[in-house]
Amino acid sequence: MRNFLNLIFSVSFLSVFVVSDINANTMQHNYEGKGKIVQAMYGDKKMTYRYDGSGNLLLITRDSMQQPALDITANNSSDPITVTYNDTITLLLSLAPGAFYGEFVDWWLVAKYRNSKLYYNVEKDSWITGETVAFQGMMLNNAPFNLLKITGLPPGRYNFDFSIDTNMNGKMDEGRIYSDTVVVNITE
Repeated sequence: MRNFLNLIFSVSFLSVFVVSDINANTMQHNYEGKGKIVQAMYGDKKMTYRYDGSGNLLLITRDSMQQPALDITANNSSDPITVTYNDTITLLLSLAPGAFYGEFVDWWLVAKYRNSKLYYNVEKDSWITGETVAFQGMMLNNAPFNLLKITGLPPGRYNFDFSIDTNMNGKMDEGRIYSDTVVVNITE
């Protein structure tokens, strides 16, 4: 029975993670007295399972050294740039989800200018005042992609923040956010 459960779990696990990320020689499973899996190690991926009093699975948590790596650039630079208000600013985003591959998350893009914040909404293709998630969806490996081309912004300093919140609920959750920032200084 234990081997059968291992096979079922391994197949469903492999359907969520990239197969090349797992080394079959490093799989370990820990069981409680009733034969329920309580912990599984797949390389550096640690899965912990919690059950209610009736034995129903309540929660699976993932602990890994592989945190998401986010990158936002302005005009192909991660360093601060200076442009004039007539220049075009091209924002590129890329993402390597690490252990969160396949997870559903909140994607955020926030522009901070002076004392205000604007949130980009992909569906409306516009910047919105008030906390608004840009997109909700699955984390996959994303090569750099052109998100926005912006022109005509008033002079000043802009911080463009690209963030992923691993709790997909439309809110920014402390301790669940991974982010990257690029600074753009606009002159006349």
